[in-house]
Amino acid sequence: MDKFCYSIDDEYCYGCYDSRIDAIEAAKDDLIASIDDEDLEYNKTFTIKTAKCDFYKPQINKWDVDDVIERINDRAYNHCGVDDYMDDLSKGDVDDLTKTLNEAFQKWVKENYKRECWGAEDIQEHFLTHADLGVEKTTALLNKGDK
Repeated sequence: MDKFCYSIDDEYCYGCYDSRIDAIEAAKDDLIASIDDEDLEYNKTFTIKTAKCDFYKPQINKWDVDDVIERINDRAYNHCGVDDYMDDLSKGDVDDLTKTLNEAFQKWVKENYKRECWGAEDIQEHFLTHADLGVEKTTALLNKGDK
């Protein structure tokens, strides 16, 4: 099931909501809290962005395994002067090691590491007015304009 986040500042994404509408409603609350008198005076239009959360799933890939093999080779050289310790591995050997390490890592993550993070994809802009947010010019500003 897709999840959605929002941004009111084009810098950070917030929340993880079940629908784009839920993300917009949460963004409205943040916008209302950030509105100042100048925004009200000039009847500013507000832009928020919503996006689908693209969850990061860590995994061990071929490049990670290449790094492991390189480090093992470095340690073999440092320990006993052998500079080609694992240079004879075939592509199949590396593929098998990649699969084995990734399976072990995925099991470990599932059992021990619950943190989630995500990137944003399918970004959409939404333009909101004061009426959309349910805010109006303050009485003080209306009186200021009458002077």
